Amino acid sequence: DVQAQAILDLKLARLTKLEIDNLKDELASLEELIKNLTHIVESKKRLNEVVKDEFTQVKRKYKELRKTIIVDSVEEVTQKRFDDERPVENYVIGYSGKGLIRKVKVMSYSRSKTDTPTPAEIFLFSVKATSNDVIYTFTNKGNLFKMLPDNIPEARGAGQGGVTLDAIFKEALKDEFPVAFFNFDGKEPSGKVLTYTKLGAVKCTDWSDYAFSRSSCQAIKLKDGDSVINVEQDIESKDLFFVTSKGICLRANKNVPVQGRVAGGVKGIDLVGNDYVITATQTDDDTSTEVIIATSFGTFKKVFIGTITKTARACKGVKIVDLGDAKLDECTVLAKVIKSDENALLTVVDRIGAIYYIDALEIPQDSRTTKGRYIAKIGPCQPLVVYCALR
Repeated sequence: DVQAQAILDLKLARLTKLEIDNLKDELASLEELIKNLTHIVESKKRLNEVVKDEFTQVKRKYKELRKTIIVDSVEEVTQKRFDDERPVENYVIGYSGKGLIRKVKVMSYSRSKTDTPTPAEIFLFSVKATSNDVIYTFTNKGNLFKMLPDNIPEARGAGQGGVTLDAIFKEALKDEFPVAFFNFDGKEPSGKVLTYTKLGAVKCTDWSDYAFSRSSCQAIKLKDGDSVINVEQDIESKDLFFVTSKGICLRANKNVPVQGRVAGGVKGIDLVGNDYVITATQTDDDTSTEVIIATSFGTFKKVFIGTITKTARACKGVKIVDLGDAKLDECTVLAKVIKSDENALLTVVDRIGAIYYIDALEIPQDSRTTKGRYIAKIGPCQPLVVYCALR
């Protein structure tokens, strides 16, 4: 036991001596460091040499140019959108006769105009817009969507391409489609907007009621079976004008009260039976505005709106075309308001799919109580739908 203890004491002594040697070495190293640092602090020349050496090492290690900018104050700090450098494109965005939203570059749209367009090439309504604009899109279901041109695929070719509304907005219904587009070129909309429905209602609302940040909202409260057929910027000097499927029209004073965004509007025209409105718009109180009428049995005519007596809103209206025997169930298929000096092209699609084209100048002037006349070059066709586009 004594011998064993002696061996242990010998090893502990050697370990203790080794630890002491390490501590002495560390102390000497620290003293040397302190001496060097003190010399740097006390000597400006030595300090400059150290700084120069350290910058040289950084320069060698990081050879790429600085990616950040040093500014003097926080006010100089700006943040760019990731897409700020993209070129701004100019488009025509329209709703085609085939029920598709199409985005076409302005130059392509101008080149594609023809005297024999197909329904896919015809825009029922359209707006010009840039890739940075927001398109206010009112729908038949009484909703408003804020549509971004970048979310619409570009249509290439005369009548190719196009998407439905529910392909752009998931919340849109399958049978929901646009009835009007508005573009305010990046500005806030001002004034009032008029909304017309199939069952004869009209609503006047301040544009400020549609100033919301989300992408969609309800624009009018609709009754069961009703739908929106048109939306327009309110022009105070103009009258209201309605034409129905059964050949009735109403030219009325515009005394429509202003209502909130989700109101249902007021009665614009008093409909009889199962009649419904096919056209509702604003017209001028003069003799230079006319309406082109087309019937389901193939007659056409123009009627000066100034010859139609102006009445109060919510009346039953008067006849604008004679549809003959009610048992035949004929109807008005087109009522397009234009100025007398405007030229328009009518594309007529009959019940078997044949397409005819009529220049508006070929349509005769007539009184409002007549049946209209057949156009000689197409005869008594049976139009299913008639598109009218200004040239």
